[in-house]
Amino acid sequence: MWWSWTRVLRPGWCGYEKRREAGQSRPSNGYTFTSHGNERETMTPSDAQLQEMLDEFELRKLVHSYCRAVDRGDFARLRSLYHEDAEDDHGAFSAGSAESFIGKLAAARTHIQSMQHHVTTANFAVRGNMAEGEIYTIAIQTFGAGDHDVDVIVGGRYLDKYEKRSQNWKFVHRKIVTDWAHVNDPSTADLSHPMTKDTPRGRSDMNDPSFQFFSLLTNGVR
Repeated sequence: MWWSWTRVLRPGWCGYEKRREAGQSRPSNGYTFTSHGNERETMTPSDAQLQEMLDEFELRKLVHSYCRAVDRGDFARLRSLYHEDAEDDHGAFSAGSAESFIGKLAAARTHIQSMQHHVTTANFAVRGNMAEGEIYTIAIQTFGAGDHDVDVIVGGRYLDKYEKRSQNWKFVHRKIVTDWAHVNDPSTADLSHPMTKDTPRGRSDMNDPSFQFFSLLTNGVR
């Protein structure tokens, strides 16, 4: 006995009901729809659709892994997300090879008090072993500026190109686009409220509490 979805037409309502089918085996895959005429149609995703879903899943993991690697100052992990010949265009901060970008980011670490990258809308196009992505992001950064801190909040997009080599998707080109930005000088960050003052403080390096708490995430287990 197995469940099927039966299309039911009633005055003012049309939809599907879950019903038991006795004396028949469940289909091995797909979805079976039963109409009033007892005609069955099995809807099975094609191999191409399944591959596209798997590829997009891996691309989303890649994009989110970038955020964690940058925010936590995990440069080994960050480097592993780019192909060796990849380029990265972060505007005036760095334009050229991904390796050059990672080096400049590491050098600037002493000036970064906190950093968070948030991914919102993500659109991908996949063709074989090549893909493109437009990734909307909000980056919240606090920099040390002598005797005070400065907040820089940026809303923008990553324009990405990816390639799958040896069954692994990685960046081959990433370019930032800024849509809006806000600067708070001095910083408006305030951790004095009872809700926050006694919680562990995030760090932009390996001293962040997550490195002591996690055993899988911090070891690159995907």
